[in-house]
Amino acid sequence: MRVFDRVHAAIARATSSGAVIPEIDGLRFIAIAAVVVFHIGGRYFEQPPVPFWQPDGGGITEWYVYAGFFGVQLFFVISGFVLALPFAQAELAAGRPVKLRTYFLRRVTRLHPPYLICLGVCLLSWLFIDRRGSVAEFSKYVEHLVAHAFYVHGFIYGHFGMPGFFSLNNVMWSLEVEVQFYLIAPILATIFRIRQHELRRTIMILTIIGVHTVIALIPREPIAFTVIPSLYYFLLGFLFVDVYLVDWKSKPPSKSYSWDVIGFASWLLIPLMLAQSHFRDLYSMALIFLAYVAAFRGVLLGRFFANRWIVGLGGMCYTIYLYHTLLLGALHEFWNTILFGYDIPTDVSSILVQIAVVGISVVPPSALLFIAFEKPFMKSRRKQAEQTKTIAS
Repeated sequence: MRVFDRVHAAIARATSSGAVIPEIDGLRFIAIAAVVVFHIGGRYFEQPPVPFWQPDGGGITEWYVYAGFFGVQLFFVISGFVLALPFAQAELAAGRPVKLRTYFLRRVTRLHPPYLICLGVCLLSWLFIDRRGSVAEFSKYVEHLVAHAFYVHGFIYGHFGMPGFFSLNNVMWSLEVEVQFYLIAPILATIFRIRQHELRRTIMILTIIGVHTVIALIPREPIAFTVIPSLYYFLLGFLFVDVYLVDWKSKPPSKSYSWDVIGFASWLLIPLMLAQSHFRDLYSMALIFLAYVAAFRGVLLGRFFANRWIVGLGGMCYTIYLYHTLLLGALHEFWNTILFGYDIPTDVSSILVQIAVVGISVVPPSALLFIAFEKPFMKSRRKQAEQTKTIAS
């Protein structure tokens, strides 16, 4: 048991405040697992543009694997929750006022160094792949690295759906969206200054519906690489943090098996709502909200999302997200050589086995990368100094 305890301690997320909401990290686990499965599944399934129940759609398994792309939107909801939490605490729970300098500095010192390190790894990977590349190719890689480093790659080069699009790491578009939201979150968080709970939540819900409706009516191409098309997911996180602080913080919510049923049903139904229509998008957001509530209020789901290993893996999600596409090529090669062979299977059971094996094998190298390149930046220098001083005394 000591070995497992040490492993868990090594991968456990550290925070400056010392406060961790385990269910939130558990939800992060679901989001990152969905994204990883989506990217692995692209090797076995042609990503279907239409759902399985339509005449030209694929199979049900193919659609659920494809639906893993929605893990990014699940992350946006969580980010909305996490970023809104200190502002909401200050207004609704007599918490400390948020200093904007500290808020922005923390975002930079916590997330930017691991991001820059990953960009360096991505550059080296491309140089290794293109070992005979010209000086012009090298310059191209460096130009893209600089654009990524300042979170303006989308503004300069467009989005990944455009013909000829190139990126050092295709998943980094969402990090640029996150950074844009970091900038506007303090302004949006002024909603928590409204004291009437019903009025505040009504405004949030109407804003979510209104923003989604406006975005559905305008051309997506010019804004595809901005926070605008995803803004309502972040705002859904604002609504969730309101419920968390006002309804649950002082008195933990009661748990029931009824919420397990609601939660399981919501997770199963969410993929069926995706990429269908304006109204189904709204239904999917309602289902996400119910699924997130069930993570706190379900008996079985509560145990799952608070399980220390699920929480630990969810806490590593940033590193896994940054590196998993880089790791997948090597992992496929490894497992094809020692176990699967190089013929891509066509039967669903074999495909699912390969997805599971490759997906699980992403974890060990990601854990090492997390310990080396992310965890050292999780605590602020002030907090590290305080802890060092306490240990010394």
